[in-house]
Amino acid sequence: MKIPKKITPVFIISAVLEIRFEANIRDEDVLGIFYPLFSDEYSKLNNRHHNIPKELKQLPEFKYISDYVIYNDNFILSFGKNVFAIEVNGNYSGWNLFFNQIKKELNKLSNKLEFQNIEQLALRYQNIFNNDFDINKIVNLGFRLENQSIFSNQKVNSFISEFEIDNVNLLLQVSGSVHSKNIYYPEREYRGVSVDIDSSCSKVSGTIGNKLFEIIEKLHEKEKILFFNLLEPNFLKTLNPEY
Repeated sequence: MKIPKKITPVFIISAVLEIRFEANIRDEDVLGIFYPLFSDEYSKLNNRHHNIPKELKQLPEFKYISDYVIYNDNFILSFGKNVFAIEVNGNYSGWNLFFNQIKKELNKLSNKLEFQNIEQLALRYQNIFNNDFDINKIVNLGFRLENQSIFSNQKVNSFISEFEIDNVNLLLQVSGSVHSKNIYYPEREYRGVSVDIDSSCSKVSGTIGNKLFEIIEKLHEKEKILFFNLLEPNFLKTLNPEY
């Protein structure tokens, strides 16, 4: 299938790049290490998870929860002793702009922090198609049963599945009815059909540079392949695809 370079309108409400790592950082040093690197562009600070008890943070399920969030009108950075993430804040203006910002912030981080190991790279996109759309006319999902003839009017309301393409893990979540709100800008509210794709690679090279950026581009490429193959062909035509 030929993959579009652009569609209009854009239904992306969230785009996040997360890197999970091992590094020699103490809990009490997190803010002092990260904040000075980015404070010139990210003036707003939120310490939403900083007060999690230290004993809880030793548990595996809390290891990759960020301690602090800093943001501006375009991007959100979140970080902890084992995690760093950058997220588009507001309207998505295309991969090139987002990727350039990713490289810029990760290069800043590499000048200050030496990773012992990168546990995972993950790129997640969530699209929400407003309530004017029917999930079964948007996505191309169906199930084949042995006695297919005794069933009729099949409809998909939600769907979760995992795939692997060229060593990239893809988690797909489709839901026919969601309600999402931006926690920093509550007026940004979304309702409708959600298509959520998380692409990831584990045990990546421990340094930030061209190899790492190539992997990030690969995550984006595989996410796009899954997304556009998921859309119903007739629905895709209504999105003014540019090739």
